[in-house]
Amino acid sequence: MKRAFAQKLIFTAAALNCATRKELCARFRTVNPATEFELERSYKWLQGRALPRSQVIYDDWASVLGSDRPGTWLAACSVEAFVEDLCTLFSVDREELLQRASAFSGDRALLDDKPEQPADPVCGTFLCYSWAWSPQHRGELIRSWIEIAPKGRRALEATYWEELPDGVVLFRGDVLCDGSLLQCYLKSTGSRAREHLALTVLMPGRPVSLMCGRMQGAILAGAFIRPASTRIVLLRCDEDSGADDRPCYLPASPEALEGELQALVPGSAAQDGLAQRVYRFLTAHDDGYADQILGEDLAGLMGV
Repeated sequence: MKRAFAQKLIFTAAALNCATRKELCARFRTVNPATEFELERSYKWLQGRALPRSQVIYDDWASVLGSDRPGTWLAACSVEAFVEDLCTLFSVDREELLQRASAFSGDRALLDDKPEQPADPVCGTFLCYSWAWSPQHRGELIRSWIEIAPKGRRALEATYWEELPDGVVLFRGDVLCDGSLLQCYLKSTGSRAREHLALTVLMPGRPVSLMCGRMQGAILAGAFIRPASTRIVLLRCDEDSGADDRPCYLPASPEALEGELQALVPGSAAQDGLAQRVYRFLTAHDDGYADQILGEDLAGLMGV
C-alpha cells in the first residue's frame, strides 16, 4: 500500500511536470493553502515509507489533478489504473510519463513492480526520548522519531525528525551496524536548527525493539554555538502512530513518560515499569570520566 502510494505520487509529479518535491507541494497549496501535504512529510510518502493519516490529503490530490475521481478512488486504485487515468487526463503517452517519473524520483526501481527484498530486522520506526537542548526547555525531555530503512540492496539509511512547535526539523544519513552497535551520522535537510547529529546506540540483536545510547551535535540558538550531547532511548512503534496534538516537550518524570508510552507505543502498558526504566536510564550517569553506555544499561531498560 505504501509503495503503491509513493508510485502514484511520483507519477502525479510527472504528469504535472514537477521537477522537485517543492514544486509538487506548491501544487497542493494552490488548491488548499492549509493542505497537510508539506515538504518534510512528503519525503517519507515519496520514499514509500508511510501513508498520510488525513483523508483531506486525498481530496486535495483529486483537486490537484483536476480529476472527477474521488480521493478514495485515488487511494485505493491500482498503480496501473492510476497511470492509465493520468494518461487520459493529461493526454500523455505512457512511456513518456514513465520517463518523466524516473527523472523525478531518480530511482527507476521504485517504479518497478518487482517484489521488494526483505528488510533488515533493524528496520522500522522508533519513538525516541532524550533531553531537550533548547535553552527555553532546559530540564525537559523531548520526543522525536527515527526511521531506519533500506537504502539500495545492502545499505541502510536513517531519517530522524522532531515535530517542534514551529515546524518539523528533519535529518537523514547512512547507518552502520557493527555487531551490537548502531551508528549514524545525520545531516539536516534544511537550514533550520542543528545542522548535524551523530547517533551511537546499543542494540540487543535482531529483531530490535529497543535501543539506547547517546546523541551529540550543536545548539545553534543563542549568541554562541555550543556542543551538546544527550542520552537517548529508542522504542519501536507502529509506523502510523502519531503524537496527535501532544507537545513535543514533556516534563522529566516517570509519570509524563507513562502517559506518552501508553498513547504512542502499542502494548507498552503491558510492560510493567517501562516508563520508570526509561526515566532511570535518561537520568543516570556513572560519575566517571566519561558517560559510558553499558550492556547493563540496555538490559535494565529491557527489564532483564
